[in-house]
Amino acid sequence: MAYRDAIRFILSEGENLAQSILADFPTQKEQNYPLYGPGPLHFITFLEEFTKGTLTDLLWVRGQVDESSVELQEDLFREAKRSNIVLRYITELLELVRGASVEDLPFPLVPSCEASLRRFHPDACIIFKSTLDYNYEIITIPKSTIAKLAPRRVVDKHHWPLIVIRIPSRPIADTATHVLIAHEIGHAIYNAGRPVKPSVQSTSEEIANIARKLLAPLLPAGSHISFDDLIKTDLGRKLVASIGRRVSGVVEDWIQEIFSDTIGCLLMGPAFLFAYVSFLGSFMALDQSRDTHPSTRLRTANILTVLRRRRYRGDVVARHGAALLKAWEVALKELPEEQVKPGEEVDQAVWELAGNIVFLSLTKVRRAATDRVKAVAYRSNSYKEDVDEFVKLLLDERIPPIERTSRQSGRKGTMVALDLASVLNVGWEAILSRHIASSKKASPTAEELATAAESAFRTREKLNEMILRAIELGEVRRTWEGVHVHAIGG
Repeated sequence: MAYRDAIRFILSEGENLAQSILADFPTQKEQNYPLYGPGPLHFITFLEEFTKGTLTDLLWVRGQVDESSVELQEDLFREAKRSNIVLRYITELLELVRGASVEDLPFPLVPSCEASLRRFHPDACIIFKSTLDYNYEIITIPKSTIAKLAPRRVVDKHHWPLIVIRIPSRPIADTATHVLIAHEIGHAIYNAGRPVKPSVQSTSEEIANIARKLLAPLLPAGSHISFDDLIKTDLGRKLVASIGRRVSGVVEDWIQEIFSDTIGCLLMGPAFLFAYVSFLGSFMALDQSRDTHPSTRLRTANILTVLRRRRYRGDVVARHGAALLKAWEVALKELPEEQVKPGEEVDQAVWELAGNIVFLSLTKVRRAATDRVKAVAYRSNSYKEDVDEFVKLLLDERIPPIERTSRQSGRKGTMVALDLASVLNVGWEAILSRHIASSKKASPTAEELATAAESAFRTREKLNEMILRAIELGEVRRTWEGVHVHAIGG
């Protein structure tokens, strides 16, 4: 009787949740745009089938409850409980899609970013979504995860993996900042291949030194118990193992972040650095690290090295971009490392050890990133041609960079659309030139500063509108070229 009552309660809770989810799908279908795919609508269709199947399972259990023997009650209880867990997971998946509407995104960016992802995940369901969080993020759900919960017949007819790119809503209209989507594409590329293993590993002595920092406060002055005695205890061995796992996890996460930065740099050139330092960079917090992310100092130094090795030097990078590059190179050399805050000694020791391992692995990480995008990397000679030809037109004539004469063999003389990297690099040089020009006057008054700030904001706003317009028109032209080639049988 107790099992029957418990099962009935779980069934009632599950059926109510399933009906609530199903009632929400029509609204989600109206709000989620169908202009790219497989995208939100495709995933909602999968979730709807998944929910209906789970509700059918619950109804089957309800039909068995009164007829089953006492021996079967425990199995039915587990089945009902499992269905409820699945339904709660479905609500979490639905939240990944909710709000992915055309009003919240710079839609012209989507096709180019989607095309980059499809080189490595050709069958993926890709969704772009704005978020209130102040960061870019990628969430990837592989088919294997879903296959553990949903019927095979439902899973197999949909697109996997699910890739959700979350974009911060604050700079949503700031097209130039969205160069940072390339970093998230880097994560997708990393996850599509084999992980990059560090060139060196932490030693037992290094791990023990961190354990010593943690255990030192536990040893009172004059104690006859030594650190070595503590380490030999069961608790001490578990502590050392735990620290070792933490260091390995930090190294793994940091390598992936450095790899993704490198991919962003290879795909987008100097524009990636400009967007990174504009959005995240600060001279005041160069050395702040987390277990999941290395410091701005390490990340920026890596980006500058990648640009240098890709021949983005002072004679190639346009004047205002070169000034920003130089400013960061000087800052990284001259600004002293920040002091360790009280209470963070152990964290800092973990990050320092992880940082040393990652630093010694940088060449390997960069080589792995280069190998994966070599064919589509943005080159320094293309950058120079882009800024020389289009920046002046954008600033003086208000002509957005949309197309150029092809230099490819067999297509010379024909007009072709500029790719996303070209448009965004032209846009960043234009933005930097206006920003630097507005801040040249020595000793400005408060009123002049306010006027200059307002003017710079409006100028950047207008430039971003033109950049987005250029991306949109370029995408239209690219689509037309594809249709034209297909129509003539090319």
